[in-house]
Amino acid sequence: MLIRFDCAANIFRKQDLPDGYNIGAKLGKAEGQTRMRVHLLFKMLARLALLSAGLLACASATALPDAKKIPDKATSFTCTPQTLPANSTVTIDMSVPHGWELGVRDPKGEFFILTSCAANIRAISLQDLGCEAFSKLPRLQLRISELAAPYAGSAYKGVRPVFKEKGRYVFFLAKNLETENEPDTYNRCEVDFTGEKPGTPNK
Repeated sequence: MLIRFDCAANIFRKQDLPDGYNIGAKLGKAEGQTRMRVHLLFKMLARLALLSAGLLACASATALPDAKKIPDKATSFTCTPQTLPANSTVTIDMSVPHGWELGVRDPKGEFFILTSCAANIRAISLQDLGCEAFSKLPRLQLRISELAAPYAGSAYKGVRPVFKEKGRYVFFLAKNLETENEPDTYNRCEVDFTGEKPGTPNK
């Protein structure tokens, strides 16, 4: 299970401490110190409860799908249509459940990540599609003119349009596109991008 601990990074804050010390300043030294400690103890317990709730919420939001319930390779994985003119939509049909990482390689060999469990490594149009929800999705439609995603050449820190070059594009589906590189651990399908506008006569 993947948990982002930064969700609770600000649970404990220094500005919460002075209140306890003010109590000690107004009372006798011994009694003030005792009350100060009790006050800080209750405040700490309250913060711990809030921290626990925050961590549970974070774990729920960023948990990986249960890998044991998902096959290493989807039973079916298809891309249609086989030929894509400009401004078209590619439809990807998948058996469910399936892997949660979807990527595509362009004709020049650049690789793009479209879906993953890291929200910052997803296509812009798929930012709200969590990895667990995607693993249960039987069909995904992508408008190619709007498809922009993180790419390997930028260490997945930069984003650029996917369909720029004419030629063969290969989509890959797996649980982990970095490590699952055996034929029995990933799916692939191919489409040809012509870059032509519908109705343009062939030369």
